[in-house]
Amino acid sequence: RRILKYNPKSVAGRIGLAASHLKKGQLPQAIAEYKQLSHLPQIRLLLVRLLLVQNMQLPEIARDWREIQILLDQAKEAGDRPTEVVLLQAETLALQGQIDDARHVIEHARTSQTDRLEFLIALANLAEKSGEQSQAALWMGQALAAVGNDQDAEIGRAHV
Repeated sequence: RRILKYNPKSVAGRIGLAASHLKKGQLPQAIAEYKQLSHLPQIRLLLVRLLLVQNMQLPEIARDWREIQILLDQAKEAGDRPTEVVLLQAETLALQGQIDDARHVIEHARTSQTDRLEFLIALANLAEKSGEQSQAALWMGQALAAVGNDQDAEIGRAHV
């Protein structure tokens, strides 16, 4: 707060104040501080996560997904951590009950980023949420196989 008193535009001061609010469990105040920094790529996706948490604490009728979608669109356009943007987009859809749309978002991203374990794990989680245990096991098995293949390749490179 002292930094912001002397320099209200201080990014470090605003981040510090927002983090302090989070530590105290003051989610709305933290979000308000982070919103002032939403133009920064490193803050944008954090803000999306916090807004998701806030939305889930509200009754379904009071939830507002527009701001989250705007931030995700901005992040996608700016090229902010593409894998994380896809996962947050899918999580947003899943939290709205749109499991099939969430799955489609991840599957579409996998066509261009086939090596991302995060997508396989997210697909397994979505399948589990929708009660598709066998499909969840299949996705998780693929993820574990991919990890095993990566480890085998590392061991092979180490022996060369």
